[in-house]
Order: sequence, then C-alpha cells, then structure tokens
Amino acid sequence: IGANGSEKLRILSGGGLTFNADTAAANALDDYEEGYWSPEFAMSGGGHTISYWDQQGYYIKIGKIVHLQCYLRVNQIDANGSGNLYIANLPFTSASNTQSNPAGEAYGCGTVGYFYDWQNAAALTTIRTSQNDNKLYIFSGLTGGDSINATVANNLASGTQFMCSLTYAT
Repeated sequence: IGANGSEKLRILSGGGLTFNADTAAANALDDYEEGYWSPEFAMSGGGHTISYWDQQGYYIKIGKIVHLQCYLRVNQIDANGSGNLYIANLPFTSASNTQSNPAGEAYGCGTVGYFYDWQNAAALTTIRTSQNDNKLYIFSGLTGGDSINATVANNLASGTQFMCSLTYAT
C-alpha cells in the first residue's frame, strides 16, 4: 500500500506488517492483543489464603512487548504461609536471557502507582519480572543497597490495596 509514489505499508507473505518500504521480517509487526488477566498475591512458600474485594488486570501486547496494569484489594488474609510475596498469573511468560535476547529484554520493570494499608508503608516498593517467568516480584525496603523481598506477613492485611503497571518482553 502506498501514497504519493512511495510504499507506506507492506503485508509480508510470512505474516506481519512492515512500514515505509521495510522488508525485514525481524521488523514486522506480527502480533497485537489486548485483554484481561486475573492477578493474585501469592507466596513462594505457599500455605496462605487470600480473598479479594477487587481483583483486576488489563494488558496490551504489541509484538513481543506486554504492558499491563493490575489492581488488588484484599478482603481477608491468612498470613500463615511462608516465603516472598509476588503477583501470580502474568498473561505471558517473560523472555529468557540469551545471547540474542539481552538481559534488558529478559527483565521487565514497572511502577507501583498506589498502595493503601501496606503494612510496611515507609519502605520503598518496586516491582519487576525475572527471566522466563510469569510472576511479578515485589520488593520492599532497602538494606545495604539491596532490595528485600516483601512478605505477606510484613506487608499485607485485610483492606490492603495495591495498584501497579509493568512493561516486559515475551
């Protein structure tokens, strides 16, 4: 498809769209999707029960990049479990760190936009993915420059609200 004598859009025979006379399959837009997902707090050691007032997730995937948002509001919690806190069920598994896929693509990061009744509220809270994984890890606090993984017992309570955005590669 062209305009004024120059190519603007090409549909590749192997699939995907390229723009402005580009013919490289590696540059083709080959996927677009948006939808909903079901985020939930989880613990690496298990043994916990959480019910929610609200549990929402939305994502947009363009090519291999996923941008998602989530909102969780805890109703009741049994914090008898063990291990570190994370958000489970990301809609796509993150990329693996390989020579052709550098670490910058294998680890996604995001922002915590809002948290209410977070038990360790004075601590800095950050989020990220790890490579080849479908979890969003939550870090709370700084000690000696290193992040400490958040835990259910130290951070969540009935009524806790958590909202975040994350961008990562698949």
